[in-house]
Amino acid sequence: MRKKISVPVIAVLIIAGVYSAWSYLSPKENAWVCEDGQWVRHGNTKAEKPSGSCGAVATNEAANTEDNKAKWERIKEVIGDCGVVSISENSEREVTVSLRNTLTIKAFEPAKGDVESLEKAAEEKCGKVPVSTVR
Repeated sequence: MRKKISVPVIAVLIIAGVYSAWSYLSPKENAWVCEDGQWVRHGNTKAEKPSGSCGAVATNEAANTEDNKAKWERIKEVIGDCGVVSISENSEREVTVSLRNTLTIKAFEPAKGDVESLEKAAEEKCGKVPVSTVR
């Protein structure tokens, strides 16, 4: 009697485990993906195309807001005043500056390479600041 119950239970557990592993490991292809500033459908997603901009267009829009411009001016100021411990930048041009007082400032740089130019200009006065780029 015990073997009759065990075999179906084990079979169900194996099937559930295989399905779970397949779901977890299979690529997520049914989605909208931002490629070269355009939304591209991958797979057979039923979701509507995102209405917002993506990629470089979105970055340029974010860089031109008044809030971002103020933060960028602050980043320029603290780099020039040697108040920076480290700088990181991602592929969307978002710059994160870690300050000596343990605070951080985030802003989109107006143009690619602006943060490296600021760091190089301040290097003689302040010494080398670690800059990491995540692409």
